[in-house]
Amino acid sequence: MELNADKQLIRKVLSNKNRYNIPRYQREYSWEQDETSEYFNDILKQLKFDNGTVQSDDYFMGSILLTGDYNSSGKQLDVVDGQQRLTTITILLSALAEAFIKIKEPGLYDIVWEYIIGKDDNGDEYPILYNEVQYPYFQYYIQRKQREKIEPTCEEEDRIKDAFEYFEKCLEEENLRKMISIIAPEKDIKLYSYKELLKGMRDQMSDGELQSGVTAN
Repeated sequence: MELNADKQLIRKVLSNKNRYNIPRYQREYSWEQDETSEYFNDILKQLKFDNGTVQSDDYFMGSILLTGDYNSSGKQLDVVDGQQRLTTITILLSALAEAFIKIKEPGLYDIVWEYIIGKDDNGDEYPILYNEVQYPYFQYYIQRKQREKIEPTCEEEDRIKDAFEYFEKCLEEENLRKMISIIAPEKDIKLYSYKELLKGMRDQMSDGELQSGVTAN
């Protein structure tokens, strides 16, 4: 079986009209706050601050292993390894989109959602990341613009909710400024608008690199 490995930007991985399927045999979502906080802080550490603008920098976000035809858009690929990371990326993107809509930036909100919900050639929407084990909280809250009032029904959903609420809290303006001030104490964060800080987060995430290994079915 041939394995093709390459580094891909997150924006390409999540915007190639491909669907990423997490098979039933994959272990449930297991990241706790230690992992989610480390991931969030790693993203913040890569931000570059220059004259009122926030710029992204090279950032390796980990590895995923897929099966399928990655080079052809519109295909379904099974996630053999990396579902924890892809799920966490989706959760953070959802929280980031929520932050943009709270500051009345629908354009930036829609851009972020393009990495969560795709459209096929007929214009029908589909979740870019799909889990064969149905988790309603992830499907109807994390992956829906119109979030349904739904509560977790299992430990995995509890962890997904905890991750979303943690990211949501980190992205609040006061908390985000405090965290950046700790990471980059030499910078005067007051010079940067909240919108610019959120855009920097979005760019850093979409410009992050994943080592993607793909095996043909």
